Amino acid sequence: MVLDERESSIRLRATRIAHSLFWMIFVSSFMSAWFLHRGNEIAIRADVLPAMVFSAFIFVLLVESVATLLLFKTGAGHEE
Repeated sequence: MVLDERESSIRLRATRIAHSLFWMIFVSSFMSAWFLHRGNEIAIRADVLPAMVFSAFIFVLLVESVATLLLFKTGAGHEE
């Protein structure tokens, strides 16, 4: 796929936005789970972990897609 400079810039910015939001939610969710359950013996079932990974993958793709659409709509890709 051939992309011009604007499309490449939009794709890069959308990827940055998606990964930034993912890490903010990832860290805050695990820190809040630790805060709520510290001192207690907790366990996560093994079948939940693949669902968490799949959910994170879907979240990143969804945010990246929405960011791409919004950046194309506003024409903000040429600023970098």
